Amino acid sequence: LSPVCLGSLRRAASINAEYMGALISLIMVSRQKYGDEAYQWILLAIYNISYTTALYALYLFYAAIRDDIKEYNSFWKFLSVKTIVFATYWQNLFIVYAR
Repeated sequence: LSPVCLGSLRRAASINAEYMGALISLIMVSRQKYGDEAYQWILLAIYNISYTTALYALYLFYAAIRDDIKEYNSFWKFLSVKTIVFATYWQNLFIVYAR
């Protein structure tokens, strides 16, 4: 498979992990167990895997089209998108555990 296909598959898996995390969160809220520390660690692991997979898929996409877009000097744009995704994840993590 090409890197673009592999990236698409990884992104689809990442989206499915996020949906599963959301579904499990709804179930935990309905059972009043959402605030349990053990569940929060599980949720953290799910989102960590999801974000890591998404960033890796973004890198594979960039690597696959790097030669085609070389004239646009897009490396810094690519890096900024990765930084925003990475920063929002860690911002959410710090906010949740700072309380």
